Amino acid sequence: MKTSRLLVLITVIMLFAISIPLGHTAASQAGQPLVIGVIGSIDGPTARGLQVAAMRLNANGPFNISGKAYSVTISAKEAATVEELQAAVDEFKTLGAVAIFGPDDDALAKAGFDVLSAAEIPVFIGATDPAIVPAGTVFRTRANENIQMNALVEAIATDLKQTKIVVYQGSEEYAAKGSAFTLALAKRSITPASVLIQTTDIAIAEVATAIIGTTPEAVLALADPKQVAELYLALRADGYTGTFATNAIEDPAFVETLPEANRSSLFGVTNWTSGSIRKDSIDFTTDYQQMFTDKPQGLSAAAYDSAVAIVIAYRRAGLNPAAAIATLLKFPPADSIQGTFNATLGNNELSANANVITTGEDGAPGIFVRFNGDLRLLGEDVQPTPTPSRTPTETPLPTATPDGVVATVTASTSLNVRNGPGFEFDKIGSLKKGDQVRVLGANADFTWLLIPFRGGQAWILAEFTSIFGDKSTVPIVAGPPQPTSQVSTATATPVQAAKPDIVYINAVFTPSNLQPNVPFTLAVTIANRGSVPAGEFAIAATFKPGDVYTAAVVPGGLGAAQQATVNLSATVPGTGVEQIAVVLDLNNTVDEGPEGEANNQPVVNYRVDRPYAAQSSATLAPNTNFDLDGGGDDVIFTGTSMDPTGQSAIALLPVQFTQVHYDFLAQTMGSAALGTQPVGGPPAPGTVIGVRTNQGKFAVIQVVGYAGNSIQFNYYVY
Repeated sequence: MKTSRLLVLITVIMLFAISIPLGHTAASQAGQPLVIGVIGSIDGPTARGLQVAAMRLNANGPFNISGKAYSVTISAKEAATVEELQAAVDEFKTLGAVAIFGPDDDALAKAGFDVLSAAEIPVFIGATDPAIVPAGTVFRTRANENIQMNALVEAIATDLKQTKIVVYQGSEEYAAKGSAFTLALAKRSITPASVLIQTTDIAIAEVATAIIGTTPEAVLALADPKQVAELYLALRADGYTGTFATNAIEDPAFVETLPEANRSSLFGVTNWTSGSIRKDSIDFTTDYQQMFTDKPQGLSAAAYDSAVAIVIAYRRAGLNPAAAIATLLKFPPADSIQGTFNATLGNNELSANANVITTGEDGAPGIFVRFNGDLRLLGEDVQPTPTPSRTPTETPLPTATPDGVVATVTASTSLNVRNGPGFEFDKIGSLKKGDQVRVLGANADFTWLLIPFRGGQAWILAEFTSIFGDKSTVPIVAGPPQPTSQVSTATATPVQAAKPDIVYINAVFTPSNLQPNVPFTLAVTIANRGSVPAGEFAIAATFKPGDVYTAAVVPGGLGAAQQATVNLSATVPGTGVEQIAVVLDLNNTVDEGPEGEANNQPVVNYRVDRPYAAQSSATLAPNTNFDLDGGGDDVIFTGTSMDPTGQSAIALLPVQFTQVHYDFLAQTMGSAALGTQPVGGPPAPGTVIGVRTNQGKFAVIQVVGYAGNSIQFNYYVY
């Protein structure tokens, strides 16, 4: 990694993570709010995907719609019943929302479909039950179960060549997934060896025994993560060694509940995974983790794709929901985080992307095979999409298609991948028959091919491939130095020795919501992108607040192209919105050369805070009081200002909403003299107000906008 590129990357990440979180730049506060509502938690995967979209859409300041300046604002309202769903829709319409996302729960989306259909603005659901048929103003943001389960069956039956399959269903909640899977089997004339539906009077251990009695090659477990973990461990304990697939693999916490020895080789299917190594996915995951520390989920990517699309539609059509929907439906297929955003699929389906995923030795997901509908796609390394700007473009890009020269593996079993053009070079992986890879170069006699591999480059033997494309366009590439010493000649040109290069992949906090005085772990994934091994080294970090130092050794180091995850554990004493550098090679024990040493301190942003006692949004008419914490009225909106009531206190906070944390509020709002000056103007959209309630609790308000004379705001209370 070049020094200049690293500095630019870190600058961009810092800019997105600190200067413009949630899309509220100083410039964007001048624009009117373009409200997108979320039915669900503001900390849920859909809302967080939308917040990344808002951040990027607002990155260059307010944008124009029909001659007025707007900035995207996200507002969330939870709902568990149809009545609560109706109330949430009504509140969003009062806020002037231009779109609603959710619910993503199949049961609620199905029961409340009439409510969603009557919203009169675009509604985007992540529910995947095929029985829910989007129409009118309602769209589905990710591939439905029929598409996803068809991909999973194709991977098991065709790639793994396993047809004796048992299906376990933990409850009626998972019936749609089970039906879609058995339907996909039937299309291939495969009948499940058994379909087991959990009842309350049967123990999981008995279920495991029954499954093993059918001697299956593969098991699909559809249940809640706790049930799945119990069944999986029971099967392994009873000696089952076959394929295990499950819906629970989509839950980030599921794999972490399993013993480390049992985390690898799990299978599942999803619309998108953070294990994707396409450039746009990596950038999306990076921005997401800079804002929230946890990993994005499939729902996050689906929400992001549709949010960008509907905002572009409004920018073209004006603030007319019907015109925006008509514009959206005319968009051609375009590259997206999920793969392809495709409004031409029909029935208001916007995506047919399905990724069959499998876990590696560390439990991290990786893509086994990708599909767009029934179309099998090239491997993740070999079909990169055009590198996008982190600020979405006005015009969706055309779908990426393979170009250049492509090699298809013809070896009867597998083809070794090496770190140089020769058998004397180390094997660093393998490709299976039928895999397709882009040819980046070749040696002089075209016996070895240079290909992209695991984020770097490697070599395969050309003899066991078939070539598509014009071979004459393939550049001749010199391989790395021979791994064994060579006899030099008087005319030999000195060759710079190959070196390891330790690089940062990502970092994930567990738990994802950090709290003071609660232990946490930062799992840092690193790789050696060099062509020679890196010896044993350590990584370290000093966590804030409190300057808590911790370090961990990478035992044995990293081989060429090898990847590992290292855990840094700590406990910090206070709250804060922090930024630290992770030192990848403590004490510079590995000689990486100048370029390699330059990328050894990646930046990680995170938030430590106390949990909220309450969190919601509200609309107040002039001269209306509001109780923030259930202990009596705390503020009043006079129509021109926000004033304290009783013994409460308020203050205008000179920070962005996402930069507020408990210790900051306690320090700012602790003065008894506060409260004499109202926040007036009236408060502009984006204004952040601190509150000390009549019960002595601390709260923060963010003004979203106005509906007529009524003020609209989000708030939370500690």
